[in-house]
Amino acid sequence: MCKKVNKQKNKGDGNSQQTINGNVIVNGLTPQEAVSVVNKLFYDNFPKLVEEAKQTVNDRINEIESSLLKAFDDNKITDFSAFKRPDVQYSVLELEKTYAKYGNNDLLNLLTKLVITRISTATTNKIGFALDMAMQLANKLSSADLDFLSLTFVSKMVRFGEVVQGDLNSVCNCYNDIANVLDVNNFDSFEFLQSLNCFCIDLASSQARISKTYGVDESALKKQLSNKYDFVPHDYQLTYPATILAIINLETKTTRKFNLSTWIR
Repeated sequence: MCKKVNKQKNKGDGNSQQTINGNVIVNGLTPQEAVSVVNKLFYDNFPKLVEEAKQTVNDRINEIESSLLKAFDDNKITDFSAFKRPDVQYSVLELEKTYAKYGNNDLLNLLTKLVITRISTATTNKIGFALDMAMQLANKLSSADLDFLSLTFVSKMVRFGEVVQGDLNSVCNCYNDIANVLDVNNFDSFEFLQSLNCFCIDLASSQARISKTYGVDESALKKQLSNKYDFVPHDYQLTYPATILAIINLETKTTRKFNLSTWIR
């Protein structure tokens, strides 16, 4: 039986190509043989890759254990019966899966705080549900995204008791101190956060809201207030899960403490 052979030289790459009875052969390999080479490479290296991945996961699980033990000590937690609850076990599982996958220390600290908060929160109230949603949301956000949420939170949703009413310098000192520890320099995070349902409607700019809250002139405020507040979206405030992440991020980066029940009712 005769074989129909077509042979051609590809220009410039040194490869020769033959077609024998409809099968393309490049540099002497059929497609099936080429796939076999790929499979061999995979199976020759896969056990090593699996072992390395297993070691990485084990290391990260140890880091999670250390983070939780430190958090138990810092928060003086001695009753661990909450760990029998499915909602708390879910939070711990999300922490383990997320950190094992990404290995980001900032994310580990954030998720640990979420777990500690979940321990002290009832299973079925709004804060509990919002914490579960925040846990799912956290692994999608960068440090810059969290800072964007925190800046939105303080400028649209908080009234600080230490600020002197009508005192422009007191207002600006408080809000500028917070802005200085938050990395917000553009609108880059907004559309991404909006796609994750982090915002709800609130028809006021951050400067307008701050000036009205403390009884200071808005135009004078804009001259002294950090320009980072220019990037806060005018027509939005935060949803419950985003509020929780904004608060935890602020508590991590400042000495301020916030009661979640003030904003989630």
